[in-house]
Amino acid sequence: MRTPDWLKRLYGSVFARLFLVLLATGFSINFLVGAFFSHAFHHSIKESAKTTAMHYLGYILTELGDPPDLEAARRIAAGSFIDIRYEGLHGSWQTGAEMPAMEAIRWYDWHMENRTRIGRSHGRYFLEMQRPEGRFVFSFTRLRQGRLDKEHLVFLLLGGLTLILVVAFLVIRRILKPVKRLRAGVRAVGGGDLEHRVPTGGADEFHELAGAFNDMVARLTRMIHDREQLLLDVSHELRSPLTRIRMALEFMEEGRTRKSIADDIGEMEKMVAEILETARLKADSGQVKTASCNLVEALADVVAQCGDRSPGVALPSSLSPAVVVAAEPELLITVLRNVLDNALKYSTGSKTAVSLSLAEENETVILKVTDRGPGIPADELDQVFEPFYRVDKSRSRETGGYGLGLNLCRTIMGVFGGRIAIDSEPGEGTTVILTFRHWRP
Repeated sequence: MRTPDWLKRLYGSVFARLFLVLLATGFSINFLVGAFFSHAFHHSIKESAKTTAMHYLGYILTELGDPPDLEAARRIAAGSFIDIRYEGLHGSWQTGAEMPAMEAIRWYDWHMENRTRIGRSHGRYFLEMQRPEGRFVFSFTRLRQGRLDKEHLVFLLLGGLTLILVVAFLVIRRILKPVKRLRAGVRAVGGGDLEHRVPTGGADEFHELAGAFNDMVARLTRMIHDREQLLLDVSHELRSPLTRIRMALEFMEEGRTRKSIADDIGEMEKMVAEILETARLKADSGQVKTASCNLVEALADVVAQCGDRSPGVALPSSLSPAVVVAAEPELLITVLRNVLDNALKYSTGSKTAVSLSLAEENETVILKVTDRGPGIPADELDQVFEPFYRVDKSRSRETGGYGLGLNLCRTIMGVFGGRIAIDSEPGEGTTVILTFRHWRP
């Protein structure tokens, strides 16, 4: 039987475990204390209660006289918590409330030497004593209230114990609150928010841990910024020499050498353009204005540009003619072109065309581009969006560019308020998932 997800999350929660430990501790303490006092005092109190009760009832019987006197019994009942009933040689009478029939009382032998037994009926306790002059039944009318008082004390004890456990849990929860903040910080930074900082306070280990986490994020932010700045600086520096080389190339004679150099320059110019465009989008992301874009039309245009590249792109005929998303037209074309270009490159040699699927879910539009290429290992899926990262370690031009396309796509999708993800299985192929927002004026 499969364990429910909520139960797994509950069992995996530190706070839930602490609460269960506190609950088990409180129950164990209560049980041990109760068992100890019950075992230590039960027998001695029971025997002491028997002796005391027999002496007390003996005094009452002496005061009743022989024959038993009803008026004396009423005086005793008025000053105590006992009602008395008599049946014997000198008649039959009782004090106070009507007593149930003897058969309705559940009796237990209590003191065999004095021919005494104790019984209970509807919360009332009775004690019967056999004497030569007759049978005496004593009804302890106030024991029920005393028992209720004891039950109230038990509930009061349990309530107090529960309150202590709740207070202890709240205190522990407050102490461990920095752990929740740290977890939220890890999730935020893992999601790309490098400006997030964990609040610090106090002077305990959690304060030191939060400070160390913030320092780590600050260093990581500086490293990423320095790397991006280096790429930007190198790209700017490359533009001038590339322009001069292209101008010099125009004076060369036509031939294989010129074509090879021209291809190399074209690749480098494309790389520089992608780096600068990515940097521009990150710097001006708040200034890029999205508009209504027909995703189906843009997709059809890019598929048409692919021409007869093997193994081709299968555009479903069942697509809605107008699926409008929030995007910027030129940037949308850039994303679709990069994704389809990668799918076709890695499908070289495959007989199965690259497939497309489009679905609308609530406020989003999901486009999936699936190829039947070699796939991507699971441990590399999170790295394919990094600049210059390529699964093909040989970095052959036939199997890809410089590893900048997906990084640019991720930046553009972020500007659109969407996201890009990859699902892949080595040997089975790769699916790129583009999630757009529906256009809302």
